[in-house]
Amino acid sequence: MAYASSGTTVHPDATIDGVRRFCDQRPCNIRHSSEPIGTNVYFDQVEARKYMVGPHIPDFAEFPRWRGKKVLEVGRGIGTEGVNFARAGADYTGVAPIRLAYFDYGQTDPRVSK
Repeated sequence: MAYASSGTTVHPDATIDGVRRFCDQRPCNIRHSSEPIGTNVYFDQVEARKYMVGPHIPDFAEFPRWRGKKVLEVGRGIGTEGVNFARAGADYTGVAPIRLAYFDYGQTDPRVSK
């Protein structure tokens, strides 16, 4: 059995394509709401649950600190942190290894006001 530097177990037969297929089928936090995916209510519930489980995330990310600065997030998932960087005024770009794209933050996401 292999271990990643964080101590998490890694399957010895894992491949990049296998991980991509897994992420395509179930992006992180996608089931944190029973509302229709893509609605404001859905994303509000996902964000509330994520930060309830990980209350340290907003303090760690320091969203307001990045106002006016470029932020690149690799592995953005469904974009919970991306929206918060954009809300705080960052020039945000998020990329993900998954093929499922939800929003181009700040341009099409109704949760980000300019």
